[in-house]
Amino acid sequence: TRRMREGLVTARCCGAVARAWQSRDGTVTIRSESVEAVEKLRWALALDDDHSEFLLRVGDDPLLGRAAKHFRGMRPVRTATVAQALLRAVCGQLVDWKTGRMLERRVIRALAPPDESGCCEPPSTAALAAVAPFELRRLGLHERRGAAVVRLCRSLELERFHDLPTEGVVRRIERERGLGPWSAGVVCL
Repeated sequence: TRRMREGLVTARCCGAVARAWQSRDGTVTIRSESVEAVEKLRWALALDDDHSEFLLRVGDDPLLGRAAKHFRGMRPVRTATVAQALLRAVCGQLVDWKTGRMLERRVIRALAPPDESGCCEPPSTAALAAVAPFELRRLGLHERRGAAVVRLCRSLELERFHDLPTEGVVRRIERERGLGPWSAGVVCL
């Protein structure tokens, strides 16, 4: 759904391609033909999240201090959709990171082939709901995990959880499913 080459992030989102780069002074510039794509990439890059207080607190920490200084200006990048976050979590279970990411990419490319920018549209809840579980199995996702992804996507519109805090989502799922707090983690995964 995105790639980074020589400091340029190219991402496909909201039906358009957006590009972002950071200048030496830390300013990030995003360009796209679509305002929605600019806003989605801005959110995915977490540009509005200020983590400077965290960096100050861990500056002298023996474990985190060196990494905080070395990776200053870098941020963890979010997935573009809640459906993609679910897919990434399921693909990454019980395998190493690299295998999980390769599996995630394989599924995304099967759902939406890359365009001229080399990026695929991020998977939506509807796209994952439309896939047959055996097709996910053919792509390498374990049968039960693929069936769970499809079942979740067919029963919930995941994107409605996008702007809600995690605690609110867990409570809502517990209410909707009639579950107690002990099972919330199981439902969310």
